[in-house]
Amino acid sequence: MDEVEFKIFTPVKTRRITPNVIVFALLLPSFTFAFLSEKIFESEFLEDLGLNGLFITGSLMVYYTFTKNFKREPLNGNLIKKLIFSSDWISIDGEKHSLNTFKKIDFTVYDYFDKWEYRRDFNPVRSNGTGNKLILTLLDGEIIELNFQLMHENQMKRLEKHLKHYHSIGRLHFLKLIDLLGIDDYEDIQEFKKKLQQQTTEAQ
Repeated sequence: MDEVEFKIFTPVKTRRITPNVIVFALLLPSFTFAFLSEKIFESEFLEDLGLNGLFITGSLMVYYTFTKNFKREPLNGNLIKKLIFSSDWISIDGEKHSLNTFKKIDFTVYDYFDKWEYRRDFNPVRSNGTGNKLILTLLDGEIIELNFQLMHENQMKRLEKHLKHYHSIGRLHFLKLIDLLGIDDYEDIQEFKKKLQQQTTEAQ
């Protein structure tokens, strides 16, 4: 079998109480009570309450700043559906699409499971690997776009055989092909192009 399978990410709208929400929900009222309550409300109790709130908020900011480096962002969706690549078709949730129906096959790949991403806030910085996109342009102009999960950085290399084939039939651009396979050195690109041309010639 020459099939390669990935999980499709389907977003689901959810309301989550994130570290950002907690911090900013505490920060504003605490700041207001701590510095304005005596002037506006003439209440030392509210002032003390605000100062305690600022202390708690500051402690949470330190805690979240540290722990976010070890936590993954919420999935906010599911990974039930399957994406399967073959030399003759691409299957999306069980529906097979022949390569002949595609005008162009494109990818946006930058994400993988547990990837660390810098953020200037308090939410988790480790990814769940679902930021990758497959963009299929059909002959009739329709565009199918979906997100899929990668579990490690070089997982797209599992698709090398199929990606070469997609390029050979004019569906995948050469620059995208070498990008997906992680080939960026000039000499390596020239050597890869040479081998690719030889394989295409032999297959004809």
